[in-house]
Amino acid sequence: MSRIFAIVENSAVVNVILADSWLGGIDVTGLALRPSIGWTYDGAVFSAPVLPPSDPQPLAQTTTPYMSHFGFLSRLTQQERTAIRAATAADPVLDDAMFLFNSAERIDVTLPQTQMLVGYLAQQGHIAAARVPALLAPIDLASPHAKP
Repeated sequence: MSRIFAIVENSAVVNVILADSWLGGIDVTGLALRPSIGWTYDGAVFSAPVLPPSDPQPLAQTTTPYMSHFGFLSRLTQQERTAIRAATAADPVLDDAMFLFNSAERIDVTLPQTQMLVGYLAQQGHIAAARVPALLAPIDLASPHAKP
């Protein structure tokens, strides 16, 4: 009757064979968890190899810095939007920044120009400085205003 033998060299399983007998082989037929190539053997116990840690899988992206103009402008209050529109006619810096803003296909809150515009709006008092982080935050991908 054939048996299963582990062939061990230098404390490592180098082969597992099926034979009636094998001189120097360790009979592992009755073991519930049979060793395989790469396992170690300390003279009494077989141990599975320790696998290196796998690279963590990147988390699925749930936000994007890209959004529609409406998505960005709807973050502003009505009073802030009204103040910005009124100030644009009298402020050439703001007028130029809003021209670029309105010319963009989508708003990218990570762009330096977007960040400078929002900072300028806060500096001029058109929006509260405390609101800048919320205005420059990425938008949820599930939002209809996200434009990835």
